Parts: sequence; structure tokens; C-alpha cells
Amino acid sequence: MLEPSVNIVCVSSMNLQSAQLGRITVHMTTALIPEFTVADRLAKARQVTGMTQAEFATELGLVLKTYQRFERGEKDIPRALLIGAAVTAGVSTSWLLTGHADTDSDTREYLNQLEFDLANAA
Repeated sequence: MLEPSVNIVCVSSMNLQSAQLGRITVHMTTALIPEFTVADRLAKARQVTGMTQAEFATELGLVLKTYQRFERGEKDIPRALLIGAAVTAGVSTSWLLTGHADTDSDTREYLNQLEFDLANAA
């Protein structure tokens, strides 16, 4: 008589790995995890606000074509713009950069950028 075996697939951020636990084989894969970019998260943050690309671009002081290039990932997003986009959308800059939130770090970063902008505005 054959003993039943069980295969379990787990989604992991690590490379494909398998582990044999008795009759249970566990497969870890990243194949099911989509890779989101900063541009993807910028677009999602804008969409959550309900703003169009044109409205969000205006809010950030950009022309539409430039903003669209950021959202398509064709152009690197400057740090000050990331902070402005995060504040406008109500998300953390850590989330925009990495997909993970760190609100304490974001608050410090925002205040440092604000202090820098005020010091250089004169």
C-alpha cells in the first residue's frame, strides 16, 4: 500500500527552496509574488487619492508629461518629489520606495526635507 504524500506550496520572498518533512514536501517560491516598482507604487498612491495624473502632477508642481514618465518608470524620481508625492497621497516615503512602511523614519525625513527647503528658500 502506498503512503499518501502531501505537497505544500508556500509563497516566499526567498529563492525557490524545497524541504522534505517526512511525507510532506514544502516548496517555497517567489513565482506568485509580483515585483512592484517605485513607479507602480506611485501610480497606486495617486489612484487611491482619486486624482487624475494631471491633477496629481499639478499638485506636485510638475507638467503632465514629466509626471507620466515617473509613473511609467522611465525617469528616476527625485527624493524631494517622492516626499511630496507621499505627503499628497497620504502614504509613507518608505512605502513608496520599498513597499514597506516606516512611519517614524518618514516623519524625520519629511521634517528634515522641510527644514532644508525652508533654509534654502531665502
